[in-house]
Amino acid sequence: LLSREIITVLRNVSIAGIIVGLVNNASPLCRPFNIRWVAWIGSISYSLYLWQQFIFWPTPRSLWFHWFPMNVVVAFLVGVVAHYVIERPCDSLRDRLSYRR
Repeated sequence: LLSREIITVLRNVSIAGIIVGLVNNASPLCRPFNIRWVAWIGSISYSLYLWQQFIFWPTPRSLWFHWFPMNVVVAFLVGVVAHYVIERPCDSLRDRLSYRR
């Protein structure tokens, strides 16, 4: 059997290899993340993260959009709308204001 120290070293080297493979765009590990729809989900992921908390929040009196699978659909739709209506205009405003400096 391998000792605990050797297993720890192998695990850490494996994690480092995976990170290097994900950073290198030519790597086979990175290829799935370059698919157009996966990249799009990555671009809206912050809005999805922020808004899903309100949709999945358990309440004593849950509404129809708190139930699975509607909560997934509603959280995704709210996240997409928030990305295009709030996040992108704010990013654009930030870029315009920072350009003036």
